[in-house]
Amino acid sequence: LSEARTLRIEAGAADGTAQGKTKRIHKLTARVLETLGTLWGDVPDSLSRPVFRTSVTPSDQAPALYSGDVEIPWRSDYNSEGQILARQDQPLPATILALMPQLLTQDG
Repeated sequence: LSEARTLRIEAGAADGTAQGKTKRIHKLTARVLETLGTLWGDVPDSLSRPVFRTSVTPSDQAPALYSGDVEIPWRSDYNSEGQILARQDQPLPATILALMPQLLTQDG
């Protein structure tokens, strides 16, 4: 098992910094290199796994390692942290090159 957690997101806000403000990640794209079988989310008990298998992959074969951008299903609520948790719970490679979150920040 391996895990990585980002620092708190600083994406800016209409009136300055996003630090300490309530925010919600609503979409995440991860750029990966030769990766398969990762879990993503913001809290350990609510992680989702992107699908790497397609209808072209024969069902009696493992999917090929994936390199490129993958859309991560994201189920997050508003919080002040804005962190991303990536977990690899299988004996498969996982190399994360970039994380590209889209988030909403409350400016009130």
